[in-house]
Amino acid sequence: MLKRGTFILALVAAAVFAAGAVHATTIVVNPGGSWVSGGNSGGGSSAITGTEGDDHGGLGSLEMYGDRTRFEYIPVGGLGLLSDLDSLSFEWQVAGDSVSALHVDYTPAVRLLIADPLAGGGYDLSELIWEGAYNGYYGSYTHGDWILTDVIGDSETLWQWNSGVTLLPGGAQANLTPAAWSGSAYISSDAIIYGVSFGVGSSVGAAYHAFGDYLTIGFNGQSTTYDFEPLAAVPEPATLSLIGIGLGALALRRKLSRG
Repeated sequence: MLKRGTFILALVAAAVFAAGAVHATTIVVNPGGSWVSGGNSGGGSSAITGTEGDDHGGLGSLEMYGDRTRFEYIPVGGLGLLSDLDSLSFEWQVAGDSVSALHVDYTPAVRLLIADPLAGGGYDLSELIWEGAYNGYYGSYTHGDWILTDVIGDSETLWQWNSGVTLLPGGAQANLTPAAWSGSAYISSDAIIYGVSFGVGSSVGAAYHAFGDYLTIGFNGQSTTYDFEPLAAVPEPATLSLIGIGLGALALRRKLSRG
């Protein structure tokens, strides 16, 4: 995981968010790219593999194991303003062989990494977290099936993690939509989403097993979908030679038939 110290503060302080020319973009994310696995503990891990293909014909997806892991993307310049967020969706699956130390239907989590400007300078760093426990998914899905979650379209809620404190003043956890968080008493309308992660929370146990894919995030009508795919197999030299011979033979056959 990338460390969020001075680097993050400098990054968001200099961030300028410009709308692209493309309304919707899909980016194929391969292993070793800009998404990084980190924050792993208790046997947790996350990586793009070919274990489980997605519902879109893809060859793989993000594979996650508990106890705790994050698969995180922090681009230079950040992603956009929380107040401009107008699309957030993703697909996930709890594997059939998954064993949870928490609820049997415990889901993966998606986190928006937030940097909120402080009046005295600097930034307050927090996370807005989607989990199925707070959005009615327990008892309503089948393990081994891909589930599509549309946070914005279905008005699903996120809760805030801030400096290790999960409960807000008053002792109650607030579960709000992204729009309700922006400009609230807890997060200002100037808050920046400087990164995003797919992952698994702590205490679920090392036997927890899940997948994620097709994470879409968008601002002001411009959206980007991240499709996790393993690298395509590269043919061996001998295989390439056979392909070349076959193409050559096909070309010769066509030439003779025309003659």
